[in-house]
Amino acid sequence: MNLGKAKKIAVVISKPTGEYQRNLLSVIAEHAAAYGYYTLTYGVFGGYGKNEAFVHGERMLADLPNFSLFDGILLCMDTFSDDMLRDLLLEKVRKATCPVVCVRRQYDGYNSVLVDEDTSMEPMIKHLAEGHGFRDFCYVSGPKDHPDAMRRLACAERELARYGVTLTEDDIFYGDFWLNQGETAVAELLDLRENPPQAIICANDYMAVGMMRTLSENARAGGCCGHGLRRYPRSGGVDSLAHDNPRGCGRDGAPFGGASRGHDAK
Repeated sequence: MNLGKAKKIAVVISKPTGEYQRNLLSVIAEHAAAYGYYTLTYGVFGGYGKNEAFVHGERMLADLPNFSLFDGILLCMDTFSDDMLRDLLLEKVRKATCPVVCVRRQYDGYNSVLVDEDTSMEPMIKHLAEGHGFRDFCYVSGPKDHPDAMRRLACAERELARYGVTLTEDDIFYGDFWLNQGETAVAELLDLRENPPQAIICANDYMAVGMMRTLSENARAGGCCGHGLRRYPRSGGVDSLAHDNPRGCGRDGAPFGGASRGHDAK
């Protein structure tokens, strides 16, 4: 399709089949169309083991977009687990002259759409503490160098303190926001405990799914004789922005109406 002089937005994203990503892409396309923009999505699947040829192929994504042809760029960089590919894309984007907006991550010189991570964990913890009466928790965090992960952890610790609960370092596992560390997290959090916690709080849904997969496998292997997952703690994750309220991203005007290079996030 030759779009010619039509207004175009490039959307850069990883794991586009994920629930959050699908919701976000749908809303972006809907809002863009309402303002006369076409959206072109550049995505990789990521997370398929350590096959070097596959990883090399995915990194070629950085060579595909010609950002000089676009009227705006939307970066969903928090969906990428490959740091090198993220850096390659950012290097190329910084040469673009059109407005750039980052979703859920903040980079110098670009506008950002950010989640209020200072309150993001409160509803889940309130539900577990007041609805179920739980007081013994473990927590699966994102990486230590990820600002959103650290703000979610701080929010969780602050909210748990309201119920007289303190997380020790042994109660916290630092993951990568992806599915693949459930076995390691279970081993580090549970194997040294005499009794499992009443609940495991996860900083996002993908890590919660990874935990549940591992816990389910362990329950079957353990031969619980009908008890199933009841011998294991409950696990839940927090995701927000497009997952919970996708239409909140872009309700205040045209996709790039107030965005420009060199302006900090609002």
